[in-house]
Amino acid sequence: MAAQAERQEVQRPAARPRGSWPSLVAAGAALLALFVLATDAGGYFAPTYLRVGSMVLAVVGLLLLVAPPYWRPSGAALGALGCLVLYAGVSWLSVLWSEDVPAGIAAAQRNVLYVGLFALGLLAAGSGRHAHVVLRGILVVATVVLGAGVIARVLPGELRESAYDQAVSLYRLSYPLTYFNAYGALAAFTAVLAVGVSAQRRTPAGIRALAASAGVVAVIGLHLSFSRGAWLAAAIAVLALVVLAPHRGLVLVSLLTVGVAAAIAIGILESEPALVVDPALEEGQEEAGEQVAPALLALVVMAGAARYATIMAVRRMPRRHRPALSPGAKATAAGLALVLLLGAASVAGDGPDRLITGTADEIERQWDDFLGVSFNTERGSARLATARSSRSDVYRVAIDAGSANPLHGTGGGTFAIEYARERDVAQELVNAHSLYLETFAEQGLLGLVPLLGFVGLLGAAVLRGRGRAAGLGRTEAAAVGAACVVWLVHAGVDWDWQVPALTGTMLVLAATVFPPRAARGSRTGSRTAGLPKGPVLRLHSTRRRG
Repeated sequence: MAAQAERQEVQRPAARPRGSWPSLVAAGAALLALFVLATDAGGYFAPTYLRVGSMVLAVVGLLLLVAPPYWRPSGAALGALGCLVLYAGVSWLSVLWSEDVPAGIAAAQRNVLYVGLFALGLLAAGSGRHAHVVLRGILVVATVVLGAGVIARVLPGELRESAYDQAVSLYRLSYPLTYFNAYGALAAFTAVLAVGVSAQRRTPAGIRALAASAGVVAVIGLHLSFSRGAWLAAAIAVLALVVLAPHRGLVLVSLLTVGVAAAIAIGILESEPALVVDPALEEGQEEAGEQVAPALLALVVMAGAARYATIMAVRRMPRRHRPALSPGAKATAAGLALVLLLGAASVAGDGPDRLITGTADEIERQWDDFLGVSFNTERGSARLATARSSRSDVYRVAIDAGSANPLHGTGGGTFAIEYARERDVAQELVNAHSLYLETFAEQGLLGLVPLLGFVGLLGAAVLRGRGRAAGLGRTEAAAVGAACVVWLVHAGVDWDWQVPALTGTMLVLAATVFPPRAARGSRTGSRTAGLPKGPVLRLHSTRRRG
């Protein structure tokens, strides 16, 4: 009886550790910073990211001064933060040999913001107790931002896209980030995260249902962005989520719930050209939006209701009667879910003949189109079925610039100059549309090595998070990892690093998968004072959240 009482005392979760309030303050500051960045042109312009960066660094400094953490960050967390600091340091150093000093300084200032956001994310996740607060808060903020964009397109009388958005993006939704591909990447990021949260077993059923509804909103936004890179990143991330998640059956159920509702919603949108081809037709857009808005809202609500109903139905079943999927059934369901998500990109307007078939001939044709250095003139969902672009020329210039100066590159902010000199097509670009290639071109191996070091440490933390005993649940950790996969893939084909609202969201979320090493100081020591260090404590330390 005494041993049982001790075991219950150790496992009692009611006692909140003293000093946990700094994590909540850090989480609130991080979410506010991300919201401000997202609603102010994605934080692209210097006044915005300088203002937000000053706030973030001030909060981090004050928290470390007033309430130092009672927990010890892991070596991986410190290593990842060190890689970002080193990357930012190299960007400042590269200004010394840059031909465009103002552009180099602007890029270096933005990198300081990213260091602050990641540090703030680590403080917000804290000992792991508040990691789920950060995750769910990011899901809420991202859904609100994406929902504002969808409303601006479907109901322009309620929330209208700016003249800048309409002039730049034409039919591709970019509001409020003002860049359609970044909006699409954020939508893919949010959709994958929502599916994972909806599949976490011990999360309250209401939160899981709301996450499913958020996933539908995100996929609708993803489609309206017509971003090929975002769809590609989403497909890879879905596979990553299925592989990483410990309960794949739950993930597949969540994925199918979101996917079916989203596919129907996309079909409805594709039936109204004023919403997906030429939103500049003011009266036509408003009339079409008024017709489809009730159906879209109903699908969002129905997805959440269906997810809630399935969760409650399974919970009421005796455990021995709960449905189980065989490996073959799981593989089949995963394939169907992936086809459903990919097919949603061009479900209505052009039919199955527009889908990428996956055959060798089709892949070869798409590759030739990509290398052909031509412009994609397709509109609507038709642009998703072609790889025509000028990116191959952009990447060629970046690789050549880095190869000519492999150690230190050409200097911060100089890619626009290099591209103007070496381009084969008549277009003006500032960025290389690939974080990794632009880093190699401007900073050489000095910048690329710490960047890849951060990516590697993040990947290791995600894999470790599958079996961690505290903080996020294992499915939630898998969802965070899959959402980060969206960013890692998309940053390789676009200029996500120059959109702090997108990259900053990834950095704050990524901080939640770096568990602390151990508690320290008298604050945590009092929680286990007088307890034996034998099997009882080991039993507590190996408990896992499903």
